[in-house]
Amino acid sequence: MDPLLTIAIPTYHNFQMLSDCLTSLIKYTDFPFKVVVLNNAPQDIDFLNTAFKGPDAQFKDKISIINMEQNKGWMGALNIALESCDTKYFCMMNDDVVFIPGNNIFWRQLISSFNYGDIGAVGPCSNFVAGNQSLMVLTTPDYVETSLLIGFCMVLETEFFKSIGGADETLPGGDDLDLSIRILDAGKKLICNRQAYLHHHGQQTGKRIKGEDWDSTDHQERTNNAIIRKHGVRKWHRTFSAGWNFPSAGIAWNEGETEDSWIDSNISLFRGKGFLGLDLGCGDKDKDFSTEGLNIKGIDITRKGDTGVGGRKFTEADPDVTGDVINLPYQDDSIDYILAAHIFEHLVDPIHSLMEWKRVLKPEGTLLLSVPNQEKNNTQIMDCSHVHVYTPESLSSLLSLSGWEVTDNKDVGWGVIVTKAINKKGAE
Repeated sequence: MDPLLTIAIPTYHNFQMLSDCLTSLIKYTDFPFKVVVLNNAPQDIDFLNTAFKGPDAQFKDKISIINMEQNKGWMGALNIALESCDTKYFCMMNDDVVFIPGNNIFWRQLISSFNYGDIGAVGPCSNFVAGNQSLMVLTTPDYVETSLLIGFCMVLETEFFKSIGGADETLPGGDDLDLSIRILDAGKKLICNRQAYLHHHGQQTGKRIKGEDWDSTDHQERTNNAIIRKHGVRKWHRTFSAGWNFPSAGIAWNEGETEDSWIDSNISLFRGKGFLGLDLGCGDKDKDFSTEGLNIKGIDITRKGDTGVGGRKFTEADPDVTGDVINLPYQDDSIDYILAAHIFEHLVDPIHSLMEWKRVLKPEGTLLLSVPNQEKNNTQIMDCSHVHVYTPESLSSLLSLSGWEVTDNKDVGWGVIVTKAINKKGAE
């Protein structure tokens, strides 16, 4: 059967993940497709040309490689693939995705969506993706209309994609925001088919090429401003907000208060007074509070300049002290306050950890703690380095039984518990 789908995969010096992507794609999915790898790294030409042209027929028959003379970027590479595409459907796909066993009907699930109304594009759900496509939005219907599809895997009808001009190469990023807006402007619908799942490592090429600028606050600002200039504020907001609003997830909000504002208001009590504090698992210290007037030391087991795990796998650690948060290099009764933001759920022995923190805290010292809320999401699926889960009630009970006086304990939206506890020496 002639191919019905072209899968275009731009890549840049990411051979191992590309290899996993292609192997799992061909091994675990079944559909009349062909793959076009768009190699943006000229130095990899000889390697790629031989790697997928060997004796393994499953690769030879499915994959073609277009080698660029220079890095054309994500959008430039997609347009090259689109220009020569002769199949009915076109899929843009990242090279850092992995298809899972038993997923052979993946492409049929996605493409069947085009049989229902004026569908402009369809995408799957995933572990590393925003909005209605997120695996963690567990109460979302299996088939949901949205105002944003993320470009890590998006299927369109080829002629329609060509008719709206392909990818906009002038943008600094946000191609999926731009494309979602243009699809909606053309009178088409965006569909997330959550029965189709695709595992996504996330942010591999952008970080490799752009470093810490990629997806930074400045980069996001440039991208959003470019989309607003092109489409206006209302269309940008309709699409952008779909990446962060989960109306079907049942997430409760405390209006006006967030985790960041809660931490800032509590930690401000220690400004300008000479109190000594610890920021446990500080990572790159990218916190939304000012350290002005604070004597706070960042501690992380990851050495300065190295990357961590979980949500910190893309950032370089910047600790003042390299050390283990369950074996603190501080004397008894020497610390006034401890901030432990999203570290407690990673610790194998929470009781020992609390006892260690009590040891270094002065009597009546303060612990400011934040963890994911298991009542709102399955928090271990979010990050495999989470070894414990907590609810507001279970966290409060654990602290109380360990000799802490809990003075504040609540969910502040996005499924995050914030807790303030006072060290009651001798009460454990």
